[in-house]
Amino acid sequence: MPIEFRMDIFFRKYLVVGGNAVLEFPKDLRPFYNTLAGGARTESDVTIPQLSLYCGLKTLPFNLNKNPNTLFSGKLLIGQDWIVNARRGIDGCANCTKQDINITSGLFIEPEINYEYYMGDDSPMAIGLSLGYKYFFTGDIMHSIILSTYMRRYF
Repeated sequence: MPIEFRMDIFFRKYLVVGGNAVLEFPKDLRPFYNTLAGGARTESDVTIPQLSLYCGLKTLPFNLNKNPNTLFSGKLLIGQDWIVNARRGIDGCANCTKQDINITSGLFIEPEINYEYYMGDDSPMAIGLSLGYKYFFTGDIMHSIILSTYMRRYF
């Protein structure tokens, strides 16, 4: 499961620009083994750090029920993704083999649906749930379904 930090900046409530940093730990399909001190044989792990920059459009929030504290919105993002330094190695071992992995990334599009619940009437604080699909036009990275939760404060 990847770890992601994302920052979005909204202009005029519908234009969004942002970026994210992701750290992925996929299953190593071509592992190697090293023998550690004490005789334990250990398998390698893969780490893939990624950086993305994107821009896009956000719909104005709309309400599907009678509760004024719940809102839905959509986003359509277009961006570029970069793999920073993908490697295969054994965690916690200073003298073990390490290998760089050649993975390319590239241009993507990401439609997204958002649900937000505001903490009270006229509250600037909201918690949200987001569902998106990231489709890559180029590169070795697989397309992905993204489910995330977030907390937002409007200023």
